[in-house]
Parts: sequence; structure tokens; C-alpha cells
Amino acid sequence: MSRKSNLYVLVAVIIAAVVIYFLSSTNSATAEALFYELNDAPVEVTLTSSEFDYTAQLLLANAEECGSDKDLNYFNELTDKFSSAQKEVYTFTYTEESQSPESYIVTVLPNVANYQTLDEFKADFDLCFAGGQEYPTELSETSLMFTSSCGSGFDDGSGNPIGCSEIINSVEISLN
Repeated sequence: MSRKSNLYVLVAVIIAAVVIYFLSSTNSATAEALFYELNDAPVEVTLTSSEFDYTAQLLLANAEECGSDKDLNYFNELTDKFSSAQKEVYTFTYTEESQSPESYIVTVLPNVANYQTLDEFKADFDLCFAGGQEYPTELSETSLMFTSSCGSGFDDGSGNPIGCSEIINSVEISLN
């Protein structure tokens, strides 16, 4: 190869490397939305991604339990807004000996409905029963955060901490 050809190859490799760097460091808004700091807690974090899986019927049933008077048409329109949304599910698992539940689940969705307040968000997604896995907790301009409950607080008498409660008390979790 000539010196000029080598120079072109070098420039092409540098450009490709820069493009790959920027593409790999740019995640979806949802993936970047969650901030968490483990603070040396004995906790492992796994991340899974899935499609939005709420149905209009489920949201209506939840809303009715919470005393809402919104109808099925409203929730059909709402689920249509989220139809192409991906949800990111972060499972924080306590890794030392503990009572159940050992995990705390945080789910993040893009804020495609443009909720401005937590009350607006809760009006459509709140759960009015104990033991749920996705309670509306926080929102930002770009993201919605749901968190699981930590169960009933039942103590099995083992003297071990409740893993989920330990996670809540030691891990800082919020939307960016």
C-alpha cells in the first residue's frame, strides 16, 4: 500500500472509532433515566427490558379500585400512547442472609403521556392494594418510575433482616 492509502485507512479507522464511541455511549432516555448508588450494600442489580404490558382493562380495574371514574376508552387511548414503549426493570437483590422478600424492583418507562405531576401519573397507574409490584413513585420530564412493595413486613423470627427493606434503607435510587 502506498503512504497515501495508509493515511486514508488510518483516517477511516479513527472516524469509525469515534462514531462507535458516540453510539455506544448514547443510550435510550429510559436506560439512562435511573440513578442508583449501592453505597457498599450487599446488593446485586440486574436489568431487563420488555415491552409495555399494561392493558386498558387492567388499568381500568386498578383505577376503579382507587375510586376513579375514568372509562375504558380513556385507558385504551392511554395504552395506545405507550404501545411502543420499552420498560426497563431493575431488580435489586439483597445478597446476604435475609427474610423474604429479598428483592426490590424498580421499573422505568418513558413519560410518553407527558405527565407533569405525580398526582397525574398516579391517577392513571396507581395501585390501591398491598403487595403490588409497580407503584407510581417518581417522574421526570422524560421518565416514569414505579417501585415494588416490600411485602407485609412479616417477621419470620429468624433474626435476619428483610432483604427488600435493607435495600430501601441502604441504596439510593432516583430518576436522573
